[in-house]
Amino acid sequence: MTIRSKLTLSYLLLFLVVLAIGAAAFWASGRWRSAAAELSRAYNQGIAAERLRADIYRQISSGSDFLSGDREAEADFWDIQKRVAGQMGKLKAAAKSEEETDHLEALEETQRELVYVAQNVFRPSGAGMRNPKERPAEKLEEIGDEVTSDVAVLNQYYQGLENVALAAAAGSGNLIAYLVGGAALLALVQLVATVFLLQHWLAGPIAEVGQVTTKISQGNFEARVAIGSRDEWGELAGAINRMAEALKGYEQKLRAQERLAALGELASFATHNIRNPLASIRAASQVMLAENADQPAIKDSLSDIIQSVDKLDMWIQRLLGFAKPLDLQPTKTELPQLVYEALGLHEALLESKRISRAIRLEPLPPILADPVLLEQVLSALIVNAAEAMETGGTLTIEASAGSREAILRVTDTGKGISPAFIEKVFKPFVTDKPGGTGLGLAQAKKILDLHGGSIKVESTSGAGTTVTLTLPLFWEEG
Repeated sequence: MTIRSKLTLSYLLLFLVVLAIGAAAFWASGRWRSAAAELSRAYNQGIAAERLRADIYRQISSGSDFLSGDREAEADFWDIQKRVAGQMGKLKAAAKSEEETDHLEALEETQRELVYVAQNVFRPSGAGMRNPKERPAEKLEEIGDEVTSDVAVLNQYYQGLENVALAAAAGSGNLIAYLVGGAALLALVQLVATVFLLQHWLAGPIAEVGQVTTKISQGNFEARVAIGSRDEWGELAGAINRMAEALKGYEQKLRAQERLAALGELASFATHNIRNPLASIRAASQVMLAENADQPAIKDSLSDIIQSVDKLDMWIQRLLGFAKPLDLQPTKTELPQLVYEALGLHEALLESKRISRAIRLEPLPPILADPVLLEQVLSALIVNAAEAMETGGTLTIEASAGSREAILRVTDTGKGISPAFIEKVFKPFVTDKPGGTGLGLAQAKKILDLHGGSIKVESTSGAGTTVTLTLPLFWEEG
C-alpha cells in the first residue's frame, strides 16, 4: 500500500470517528433540549395550577361573603369565574398525557360543583330545589378541601414530570461531557499516532536514504537502501540501489579501461624496445643459418632461436591486440548467421577431433552488434570448447530470445574448469592451458561489455563447460 493510500485511509478513519462523535453530541444536545422544554412546561403548568387554585379559593371566599350579607360578592364571583374558565382551558390545552387530562378534569368537576352551589346561594328559588341556607357554609368548605386535594395531586404529577425531565437533562449533560472527554482523548491519540506514523513512514526512510546516498556519493557503491516496502519509499530505494549497481559497473569498466591504458603503454614500450631487437636477432639468425646449413648442430640452435623469436613476436602481437582500444561499429546483425560463419571457420579443427555438433537456434530478432568483433568472440569460444574436449565429444550451441536480449549458450563435454580457477577466467594472462595466452575470454568479456551485454561461465569439473552470452536485441524506433 502506498503512503498516499495510508494517509487517505487514516484521514478517512479519523473523519468517521469525528462524524460519529458529532452525531452523538447532536443527539445528546437534542435530548437535553427536549428535557429542558418538558421541565419548563411542567413548571409552568404547576404555576398555572396554583393560580387556578387561588382563584377558586377567591370564589369560595366570595360565596362566604355573600352569605354574610355582602351582595356585591356575587359580581366578584362571576368575574373570577371567567378567569378560572380561561385558565382551565389553557391547562387542558397544554396537557400531554391522559393522566394529566384526568387530573385536570377532576379539578374542573370540583369547580363545576362550586358553581352549582354558588348558583343556589345567589338564587335560592324553584320547586324541589335544595334550600342553600340549610348548610351552604359547610358545603363551600367541603369544596375548598376538594380543590386543595385535586391541586395537590396535580402538583405531585407535575413534580414527577420535573424529576423525570431533570434526570433526562442530567443524563444528556453527562453524555455530552463524556463525548467532549472522548474527543480530547481522540485528539491526543491522533497526535501520538501522527508523530509515530510520520516517524515510521517519513523520518526513518528519509534518514536511511540520506545515509546511503551519502555513502554512494563518497564512492561506496556497495551501499544499498534496506527498504523493502511496496510504497513510494520502496520504489525510491529500488531506484537508488539500481543507480548504485550501475555506478559500480561503470567504476569497474573505468578501472578496466585504466588497466588497458596502462597495458597499452606497456605494449607501446614493447613495440619500440623489444620487437626491433627481436627482428634484428631473427634476421641475423637467418643469415647465420644460411651460412651454416651444412653444420647440423649450429643449424638446430639457430632454428631454435628463430622459433623463440617468432613465439615472442606472436605474444607481443596478441598483447597489442588486447591492449588496443576497440573500434565498435554496431549494425543490425543476424546472430544465427554469425554462428554458422564462425563454425565454418573452425570446421577443419572440429572434424579433426571428430567433435559432433548440436546446433539449436530459435528464430531471433536481429541484434545491434559489431559482426567482426562478435565473430571473434564466437571463434574464441568454439576453439576453447574444441581444445577442452579430447577426440570425440559434442559441441552444443543454443540461441533463444529473452524479453529484451538474445541469449546464446556454447556448451562442450570436455574436462571442465576447476572451481578455484573459474573465478579467474576473465582475467588477462590467466590460463590453465599449456601455451595459452589467457587473453581469449578476457577479450570476449571486453567485447561483450562494449556491446552492453554479458558473459557468464558455468562448469562442472569432468562434465563440461557452458558459456552464456546475452546481447541486446535490436528494436526499430517508433
